[in-house]
Amino acid sequence: MIVNDKSKTMEVKFCDVPNGEVFMEDGVYYLSIEGIQNDLGYCKNAVNLTEGEATYFDCDEMVVWVKATLTVENR
Repeated sequence: MIVNDKSKTMEVKFCDVPNGEVFMEDGVYYLSIEGIQNDLGYCKNAVNLTEGEATYFDCDEMVVWVKATLTVENR
């Protein structure tokens, strides 16, 4: 994956980022998803785009909502 970072540092509340949109927190990019529960009952509402792991963000947590472009190419 090639990342061209042109983001600004304007922060918004996590709950203002729509599902399917990309945001950044502490230099890591995430995809906002509809909340799901794992087998232990813990809610997950975002996917770390580097690690591929689901994680949870509080609604009031401040994040940087970014405009992201996915480029698909053959290997």
